[in-house]
This record gives sequence, C-alpha cells and structure tokens, in this order.
Amino acid sequence: MTSKLSKAEFESRLKNLVRKGGPSIMGTPFAILTSFDFSGKPFYGEYTNSNFRITRNKTLLPNGYFIKGNFSELGSKTKLEYEIKPFIFAYYWNRFIPIIGFLFFNGILFFNLQAIQWDLILVLNGFLGLMTFFAFRLEKFQRKSIEARFIEEFEIEI
Repeated sequence: MTSKLSKAEFESRLKNLVRKGGPSIMGTPFAILTSFDFSGKPFYGEYTNSNFRITRNKTLLPNGYFIKGNFSELGSKTKLEYEIKPFIFAYYWNRFIPIIGFLFFNGILFFNLQAIQWDLILVLNGFLGLMTFFAFRLEKFQRKSIEARFIEEFEIEI
C-alpha cells in the first residue's frame, strides 16, 4: 500500500499523532496506568525511521489490536506495509473469560441449590451468552476502527 504523504511527512505525522511508549501495555489491564496522560494524541506506541508499532491511545476501553509495519520512500509517496495483530493477553482474555464464567456460575448454581431452578439457570446463561456475543462484536469493531483511523490519519491509498 502507499500513503499520499512523503516519507518526511509520514514521520512527522507519526511524531505528532503517536504518544511514545510500549504499545504492549495497552493490551493488558495495566492500560489504566497510562490514564494520566492528557496528550490528546490518538495513537500510542513506538516508531523508528522505518518501523512502527502503534495502537489506539484509549484507557477506558482499550483496543485489543495493534498495527505493526514498516515504511520506506517511494518517489513522492511512502510505501507502506502493515498488519493488524491482536495483543496476546486481550485475545486469550476474550476467549477464555466467557468459558470460565460459564463454568463458575453454573457450578455455583448446581452445587448450592437444593432444587435446580431452571429459570435462574436460563436467565444467567442467556446473560452470559449475550455478554459473549457483544464481546466478540466489540472485538471486530475495534479491529475495523483502528484500521479506519490509521488509514484516515496517514492518508493511505487502498
């Protein structure tokens, strides 16, 4: 892919739009520790003269994805190769927490009730199912939103 920006302009945008820091922290619960930054920059990560690793600069609802890539000069434009990858912690958290929650809550209901109350089990499992569905939808939305924002800010031609 290419960006309409020259390499110098691309590097300048990286400098202006990315708050420096290790992007891996944003894929963990420790992202809350970065909440005291009021830079207003939309991305968080690290970059060099030819590589970058960035994610969205959000602490309340951190993004589970980061963009890893490299760039080089291509005439008056910038040649860009990138891929969107999930943070390992966030990826497994979203996969295993619903299963653990299902087993935990059903175990409590099954072993603590004298007579099984099916209406309670159905309501609880329905809620867990809905929560899982929305978590997966949010994950897909976050992946699309980080790419859309990246394409918009760095003027990438698809």
